[in-house]
Amino acid sequence: MNVYNLLTDAGWPIIPLILCSIVAMTVLFERMFYLRKKIIFPNRKLEEYLTDCASHLPDKTTLTEKWLSTTVLGKSLLNLVIHCVTHAPFDRQSLRFQLEQSIRDTNTFLEKYLTLLATIASVSPLLGLLGTVVGMIEIFAASTPGTTQPAQLAHGISVALYNTAYGLGVAIFALLAWRYFRTKADKFQMDCELACNRLYSELLKYAVPSMPEDHALTHLP
Repeated sequence: MNVYNLLTDAGWPIIPLILCSIVAMTVLFERMFYLRKKIIFPNRKLEEYLTDCASHLPDKTTLTEKWLSTTVLGKSLLNLVIHCVTHAPFDRQSLRFQLEQSIRDTNTFLEKYLTLLATIASVSPLLGLLGTVVGMIEIFAASTPGTTQPAQLAHGISVALYNTAYGLGVAIFALLAWRYFRTKADKFQMDCELACNRLYSELLKYAVPSMPEDHALTHLP
């Protein structure tokens, strides 16, 4: 069945469902490409970074040549060390803030478009129900007393059944895709947080003690 026949048999309520299915497929292929280990988590890079920071902070040349990375975790680790190098001497509080910011940036990338998939999974059955109601209205309109309109009656049944089936199909597909990518994102989030915390612990030895807020106040007699 081509798209024209589907629109003819299912009526206009099927249009938003078709759009939802196209968006869901686009998100599926986008997340399949980007939620891969070689894009998120660099192999053996973390151990190299920990070794580089074991005795001293890397200089800017090392950061731009050796540490430059296109992976998500690589960028987060690089931002941590850049903060230490550019804000030296730095304290624990500022480094902790940079760690939290790096983790938030990583999580934002990993969760990209997942909310959209969940929304499609929730809305699609409602759109299918809308099409069902439209089909039922056509059925009742075709069943006026004293007249019978078999063509309109058949079309109303077709609209109701097509939209119900298509709405459930899109919802099931979007829900399964969301659950799969949600699981992958959670696993990568845990790995990235552990890696960032390991580097954070290594960088802490270069931090200066934080100054208490009331230490700098002048106490008047």
